[in-house]
Amino acid sequence: MADWAAGTRVYYANVGSGVYTEIGDVESVDAGKIKRASIKTTNVNPTDKFHTKRKGMKDNDAMKAVIFYAKTLHNTLLSMFNDDNLYDWKFELSDGSTIVRTGFMSEFEVVPKADVEDVYKNNIAWEFTGPPVFTPAS
Repeated sequence: MADWAAGTRVYYANVGSGVYTEIGDVESVDAGKIKRASIKTTNVNPTDKFHTKRKGMKDNDAMKAVIFYAKTLHNTLLSMFNDDNLYDWKFELSDGSTIVRTGFMSEFEVVPKADVEDVYKNNIAWEFTGPPVFTPAS
């Protein structure tokens, strides 16, 4: 699998539409991990004195990235941050593999750093719901 940051492109879509709009390029990323809780299910008097455990609920991850995007997209992204909608976020890695997550932006810099004349560099964070969908490059 390709590296998360180098060559990764970011897209968004209304949930379930499958029609993605490109946002831009990822400079660096702090990709989260999904985790699962455990539940102790031991009775009062286990013979071996060890707890037994079952799988519990899964926690979704969060992700932060530094992204370069066209200045013309800034107000669209700011509006998406401010609304109450979930979006599908597609991350296309440099080898063509994709990871799609449903979620919302949890951090967004209102005044991003200008990198070049028509491009902003911004720190964006997401919170996700449900499992990631990974599609390997063909």
